Amino acid sequence: MTDPTLAAIGRQKSSACLYALRIHLRRDGKWSEDLHNPAFDAKTVKLEAGWAK
Repeated sequence: MTDPTLAAIGRQKSSACLYALRIHLRRDGKWSEDLHNPAFDAKTVKLEAGWAK
């Protein structure tokens, strides 16, 4: 079973939405630094790579 937060991170198409997702999940106590930060960082790099094009 896939973690719903990891799935939500993967679906984001903009950095703004990705950051908003993290803010809301942290506020709700559903964000795990160890589990979710690596996926968040990888998705951020992927989205920002598109800015250079």
